[in-house]
Amino acid sequence: MMNKPKPFASAAPLECDQLFRAAYDATAGDRAVLSPDELPTQNLDIKHAVNTALGVVPKLAALRRSIAQHLPTFDLVAFDKIEGLARALAYTHSVYLAVSLPPEHLSELYERAIKIRELLLSDVAALAKRGLVDGARLCDLKGTVGYLNVASDVGVLARMLRESWVDIEHKTAATTSELDAAEKLCEALTSAVDARNQQRSKISIVADDRRRAFTALAKAYDSARRAATYLRWLEGDVDTIIPSLSADRGGPSDRTTSARPHVLTHLSPSLQASYLR
Repeated sequence: MMNKPKPFASAAPLECDQLFRAAYDATAGDRAVLSPDELPTQNLDIKHAVNTALGVVPKLAALRRSIAQHLPTFDLVAFDKIEGLARALAYTHSVYLAVSLPPEHLSELYERAIKIRELLLSDVAALAKRGLVDGARLCDLKGTVGYLNVASDVGVLARMLRESWVDIEHKTAATTSELDAAEKLCEALTSAVDARNQQRSKISIVADDRRRAFTALAKAYDSARRAATYLRWLEGDVDTIIPSLSADRGGPSDRTTSARPHVLTHLSPSLQASYLR
């Protein structure tokens, strides 16, 4: 017999997050067995699927009794996982949104680097005209298009001034503290770009996991819908008992919208923030 869903509203946020993570861990096998051909390629309405699935959980116990009685060969193991699979999908979606955030301060670092590049370039150009630094090295600058190009230019300009410091110390407005800051900024911007590139790899992995979680839920849920359709054929109320996971705003499932729970209230503020994006 399926248990009723835990009343998350009265549980501590941390406990709620742990419940969703526990469901994710418990259903790992359901995701792993899926082949790439089974996974959806179109955009997924994750919130609708999770809310719909969790909304029917209280009705599944009664439906389960009828299935066990009239459909003895039906796979009740998958049926009993619907609630856990819905929680697991919510968890994978929150993780996907969290890792999809751009690395912090990348744009800010870029804007700062553009400004310091312009400043150092004016200093080096003036010194080059007086023959105090090798102006030919300015031809190696990469320009202002691209994070790494700007980071490289800042590093090159800072090194040009640093290498000639004994000769130019009293002939330029640049200071050693500015050169220190420029070199640190070059490193910070380069590291931020590297973090972004690593993040893209993570997004691909997490996106695949989310598609698998959606598919696992959809398979178990659609199987339950087919059973309900058979059992409730004469009544014709399957969309009231277990509405489609498809976010069809014009279909019968609209009649059940008000009965769906708000899954966001089941998550802690941190997970809610990522889930809402």
